[in-house]
Amino acid sequence: MTVLRNLEDRSYVLKDALSHKYLRPVLQHWLSLFSSGHLPARQDMDPAQFAVSMPHISLFDWDESKGDFYCRLAGEDVSNSFIKRLKTHTLAELYDEQRASSIRRLWLHAVREKSILFVLSSFENSDSRLNGRRIILPLQDHKTGAVTIMSVSYYDYDAGYHYDKHLNATPDDYKYVFLNFDELTAQAAFD
Repeated sequence: MTVLRNLEDRSYVLKDALSHKYLRPVLQHWLSLFSSGHLPARQDMDPAQFAVSMPHISLFDWDESKGDFYCRLAGEDVSNSFIKRLKTHTLAELYDEQRASSIRRLWLHAVREKSILFVLSSFENSDSRLNGRRIILPLQDHKTGAVTIMSVSYYDYDAGYHYDKHLNATPDDYKYVFLNFDELTAQAAFD
């Protein structure tokens, strides 16, 4: 697993996410709701603010009794990138235990640190690289503490067709960047 810590790499990741029409509106809406050190709650998110992004969004709720996230909702493009139907399945049911455990740790870290997690993926194809981007937006109910992860995925390729690349991916195929609210708002990209 590669976590990017270099400031230049981290700035690039944010600018890259903001250049995508499916990622930008969700990211901007999430930031507009972040207040007083509190994460936005799922019910605060207004899909009308990012309607263009809906096919790329999945929601995963934390189930304390299972110690895992389960998929509450998966947009059409996200669903098409998996062989198995996502909705109602836990991470342990969608991935092998090592990958599920790694995703769980990353997502819970994003919640604890009140950070957005940017995930960059890159896979070799016979004649090119296949690149994907995902932003992980932690959400938490202010009263109950219930945790939801909103994931917004964008692929430069047909993720459903290349599903085997995801299954056989190695940790080197992914790069991760955590940015907290202060780091995000300090950048001039949100003018």
